[in-house]
Formats: sequence, C-alpha cells, structure tokens
Amino acid sequence: MTALRLRPDGKIVATASARNIRIWDLASGSLLAELRNLPTMPLRLEWTPDGNHLVIAGGAPTVWLWDLTPGVAVASCALPWQLVDGALVASPPSTAWCSR
Repeated sequence: MTALRLRPDGKIVATASARNIRIWDLASGSLLAELRNLPTMPLRLEWTPDGNHLVIAGGAPTVWLWDLTPGVAVASCALPWQLVDGALVASPPSTAWCSR
C-alpha cells in the first residue's frame, strides 16, 4: 500500500496500492468503490473537507479529483487535472483507463 487516508467523518477510508484506489466502509469492511489501472502510481490521497471528493496525486504532473458525493452514481474514473504554467487545468479523462 502506498497511501491511506481516512475521510473526515471517520467512516470511510481510501487506500492506494499499485495503480488502484479503493474506498472501504470501516464499519462493515466492505469495498464501496474502486478506480483501477491509473496511468501512474498514486502516492498521496486527500479528502476534501466535506468528504465528497478524493484528490489523488502520483508521480506524474497530474492529479485526479474523484467525485464521491452521496447519491451520485460512482463512476469508474476521476477527472484529471494538470499543472500548466503554475495553474491547475482540467484535462479530459483518458479513455485507456477511464470509462463511465
């Protein structure tokens, strides 16, 4: 495992291993969602303060924002962002690993 981050409410944990991200329910131990085969190894995970989005960063100059808002169907991709001239810019998801 390369990263682990507890959601602010303490009920959900996100884990990163190899090129995969998994979201777990701590009370039941069940797998809630998974992102597989990211194009780079994820090294850092951070939840937004409201716990609705997970920020994923790896060895490439790209970060991903995964929308995990309650009531939203969990998609098997996360929106990539890239650093361009000192600013974060949204990029289209890669069809090689991302599908809805």
